[in-house]
Amino acid sequence: MTNLTSHKKGNVISGFIMFIIVIFVLSIITIMVYKSWSDLKPDLLGDITSTEGDQVINDTESRYIPVMDGIIAFVFLGFWILCIVSAYISEQHPLLFSLLFIAVIFIIIAGVTLGNFYEELFADAELGDIGQSFPITHWVLSNMLIIGIIIGSSMFIFYFLGRSGGAQ
Repeated sequence: MTNLTSHKKGNVISGFIMFIIVIFVLSIITIMVYKSWSDLKPDLLGDITSTEGDQVINDTESRYIPVMDGIIAFVFLGFWILCIVSAYISEQHPLLFSLLFIAVIFIIIAGVTLGNFYEELFADAELGDIGQSFPITHWVLSNMLIIGIIIGSSMFIFYFLGRSGGAQ
């Protein structure tokens, strides 16, 4: 069995695919865990008799959204940098540019499909409010087309910068 990233130095396509999948899965898991926590919180508060326990539960809830939203932003920027570096140090032949271009178009279409899935999943009133609670996550998943175009364009720019003698 072959590894997706083990054969070529700077495998551009696999980095972009991993970028979209990881951001989407991490975002959905984060929001669903928060929904489960929100459903479980009244039961926890009913079972706990001390004010210290109530404070811990409320602190956990108030810190979860900014921390997880920040983690998603960090992963987003980290994968974007990974894609740029991967494109810059790529050793692929320049004739493969057309294949790279076609693959990026299909990946952007897949990202838009995942973004539409997110929009439909969180169109429900119950989930929609929770999805809106995570501003960075909501923006990233709602604007997958724009993000895909920007990341794909930056990958092409750094691919050609690397091919012009900078990454040899």
